Amino acid sequence: MLAAAMLLLMPATAPAQDLPWCYRDFNAAPFSNCSFSTAEQCFAAARIAGGVCERNQRPVAKVIHRSKARLD
Repeated sequence: MLAAAMLLLMPATAPAQDLPWCYRDFNAAPFSNCSFSTAEQCFAAARIAGGVCERNQRPVAKVIHRSKARLD
């Protein structure tokens, strides 16, 4: 059930590990998920799972919004 809740909160628009906010869980097995574009998204996941949020320390990829992308 917890895993299903985490999947619902994960954005599907960019590859994992590329966005500005990371959820970290240091319980049984260390786990990191940097697929949150806003702090609010990350904190929502942390409230459900009990982890912590912090800014991504890796270089963050630019996200291209579909509404601005041009198809040639």
